[in-house]
Amino acid sequence: MTREDVLKLFPEATDEQITNLLNQNNSEVATEKNKVKQYKAKAESADDLQKKLDELEAGNLSDLEKANKDLESAQNEIAELKRNNAIRDQREKVMETMKVTSEQAKQIVSRQAPLAERRQLRFEPEMDDSRIKSLAVLLWPYAPAYLTQGEALFVDSYYTASNLAYHAAKRLEERLTAAGCFAKANVSYPAMEAAVRAGLGRIGKNSLLITPEFGTRVVIILLATDIACDPIEKETCEEGMGCLGCGRCAAACPSGAMDEQGLTHPERCLRNFMMEGNVTPEPLRKKMGMRLLGCDICQRVCPMQPEPVQTAPIAIRLDELVTADAATFSETVSRLGTLIGRNAARPQRVRAQAALLAGNSGNAAYLPVLREWAQSPFEAVSTHARWAIEQIKLAGDGA
Repeated sequence: MTREDVLKLFPEATDEQITNLLNQNNSEVATEKNKVKQYKAKAESADDLQKKLDELEAGNLSDLEKANKDLESAQNEIAELKRNNAIRDQREKVMETMKVTSEQAKQIVSRQAPLAERRQLRFEPEMDDSRIKSLAVLLWPYAPAYLTQGEALFVDSYYTASNLAYHAAKRLEERLTAAGCFAKANVSYPAMEAAVRAGLGRIGKNSLLITPEFGTRVVIILLATDIACDPIEKETCEEGMGCLGCGRCAAACPSGAMDEQGLTHPERCLRNFMMEGNVTPEPLRKKMGMRLLGCDICQRVCPMQPEPVQTAPIAIRLDELVTADAATFSETVSRLGTLIGRNAARPQRVRAQAALLAGNSGNAAYLPVLREWAQSPFEAVSTHARWAIEQIKLAGDGA
């Protein structure tokens, strides 16, 4: 700073005041320069110390430690090879499925919005609990259930898998706690976003996580721990298996919840109204078919699924729920709750969904029960029951 600079700031300043200001400013500048030199010297010293420590550590490694380091390096190379093979396999699948050139397939496979542009919730677990140092992302794969026929009700096998995964995570939490760690299973953060950031897959147009090994049929569980680990570079998660953009899920969606852009109309997704305790919009009721819980259509048509291996569905018939026998209804709901979780199988929510399915069945045998349910104080139950009565009458099977 010069005298001219001071006069610009303080036009009325005397020579003595100007001199004092300049002396003070020069002193502060000198102090800051000295601090910079000290910090630089400390940084250089720290670098030298780290180099010496690295050299000492390398020299003192036991044969076992060296072998472990070599093993870790080899595993990293294997993981990279697997990732590259997954990308290659997906490009080949794109070429076969969509009849495009290898260059076009390369562009399709690499196409996905960057993390910053995806419509995912922002989460910072460490802000909720200072003990949290990492989120473990756990995947529980499952096989689809056979489609049911007649009045056998469909329950997507995702929900039985979700219940199993929930309790398995709780047991892992108990074991980690017993070992002296902080652990909390089934924490509520955006699970798919966490899985993408962990490099486990990518989000498809059907809004589900697509993994190389299991396709979209996985339950994602998050486990918060105080176990520190190296952060994963977010952008590295953008490579690998992903959505082909083939449009099969959008074409098959019975309610028009998806289009070429993806799940653009979640308010139309059937699953959002199944056993949620809310009144289902009338245009969606017939589309429920005999589905008690879960739709699964967009997953069944997705070409990114592995070879289909199906499991037996939950054995529940509509007449076990739409019944005047309170004991039969309670036993059936209890059996369902054991398989999918009692929080998911709440009696009035089950009853409301069963009323819709009774309407879709067109079976007049359910009319006496539906007339009773139409008087229920629970809005979803009574509204669905009245609608079901009208549907059965329209079908000509009842008076």
